[in-house]
Amino acid sequence: MREESARAIYNYVYNNRSLRGLRVDYATRTIHYPEGQTEAEREVISGSLLRGTAPHTGKRAAYRRRWFGKMVDYYRGSRTKLMVLRAPRGPVVRPDLAVDEPDSSIRELARRGGILLMNEKVFDELERPEMYMDGVHLNRPGSLRFTILMADETLRLLGPAQPAIQPVRP
Repeated sequence: MREESARAIYNYVYNNRSLRGLRVDYATRTIHYPEGQTEAEREVISGSLLRGTAPHTGKRAAYRRRWFGKMVDYYRGSRTKLMVLRAPRGPVVRPDLAVDEPDSSIRELARRGGILLMNEKVFDELERPEMYMDGVHLNRPGSLRFTILMADETLRLLGPAQPAIQPVRP
């Protein structure tokens, strides 16, 4: 499986199915599924959209500070740029997902230098049922739009590409 996974991911063909019509009531923890969803598909959707959240103990932040910090330190002083993005959160955004944590471990690393933070709102337009084929995976239109947004945001952060070797001027 490991041997074939890179090829399978690279060659994956996204489908055009969408979750148009999906609605979630988080107060009652009920989901209105689009027509045609099988029981297995409904289980995947409910499992991803209604799962519980872990308490904030600081362990994840400490883990990120340590290991992301090691990556930042490893590449410090090199031409390698580390960029961090907030991926689209799903076809329906859970109301309990924290977004603006000014003291987050990632923002702390960005303030120290060494990583570039992508605009965390850049993928917000993808967070709707029409852009997903299940509870966590973008469909073809969603993945194509993700690619365009990612390229635009990368260009904004890095600027136009520079040649690796500067031409010699006579």
